Amino acid sequence: MNTQPQFKTPTQAEVQKIIHRAHRMRSEYFAKSIKAGLFNLQGVFGHKNPVAKATA
Repeated sequence: MNTQPQFKTPTQAEVQKIIHRAHRMRSEYFAKSIKAGLFNLQGVFGHKNPVAKATA
Protein backbone atom coordinates (compact mmCIF):
# COMPACT_ATOMS: atom_id res chain seq x y z
CA MET A 1 0.00 0.00 0.00
CA ASN A 2 1.40 3.36 -1.06
CA THR A 3 0.77 6.09 1.53
CA GLN A 4 2.37 8.93 -0.42
CA PRO A 5 -0.02 11.34 -2.18
CA GLN A 6 -0.18 11.21 -5.95
CA PHE A 7 -0.05 14.60 -7.68
CA LYS A 8 -1.12 15.09 -11.27
CA THR A 9 1.24 17.21 -13.37
CA PRO A 10 -0.67 20.10 -15.01
CA THR A 11 -0.78 20.28 -18.78
CA GLN A 12 0.81 23.17 -20.65
CA ALA A 13 -2.67 24.62 -21.31
CA GLU A 14 -3.47 24.56 -17.58
CA VAL A 15 -0.16 26.25 -16.79
CA GLN A 16 -0.86 28.98 -19.35
CA LYS A 17 -4.36 29.48 -17.91
CA ILE A 18 -2.94 29.83 -14.38
CA ILE A 19 -0.31 32.31 -15.59
CA HIS A 20 -2.93 34.33 -17.48
CA ARG A 21 -5.16 34.46 -14.41
CA ALA A 22 -2.22 35.51 -12.21
CA HIS A 23 -1.35 38.36 -14.60
CA ARG A 24 -4.98 39.53 -14.63
CA MET A 25 -5.14 39.43 -10.82
CA ARG A 26 -1.88 41.40 -10.62
CA SER A 27 -3.21 44.01 -13.05
CA GLU A 28 -6.43 44.35 -11.07
CA TYR A 29 -4.44 44.74 -7.83
CA PHE A 30 -2.24 47.44 -9.35
CA ALA A 31 -5.26 49.28 -10.74
CA LYS A 32 -7.01 49.24 -7.34
CA SER A 33 -3.83 50.34 -5.55
CA ILE A 34 -3.20 53.21 -7.96
CA LYS A 35 -6.84 54.31 -7.78
CA ALA A 36 -6.74 54.27 -3.97
CA GLY A 37 -3.46 56.20 -3.97
CA LEU A 38 -4.82 58.85 -6.31
CA PHE A 39 -7.97 59.14 -4.21
CA ASN A 40 -5.81 59.69 -1.10
CA LEU A 41 -3.73 62.32 -2.89
CA GLN A 42 -6.89 64.06 -4.03
CA GLY A 43 -8.04 64.10 -0.40
CA VAL A 44 -4.76 65.61 0.75
CA PHE A 45 -4.35 68.23 -1.98
CA GLY A 46 -8.00 68.77 -2.88
CA HIS A 47 -9.03 70.44 0.36
CA LYS A 48 -8.96 74.18 0.50
CA ASN A 49 -7.88 75.85 3.69
CA PRO A 50 -11.09 76.42 5.73
CA VAL A 51 -9.43 79.24 7.69
CA ALA A 52 -8.74 81.20 4.52
CA LYS A 53 -12.37 80.82 3.51
CA ALA A 54 -13.65 82.08 6.83
CA THR A 55 -11.46 85.19 6.75
CA ALA A 56 -12.21 86.10 3.14
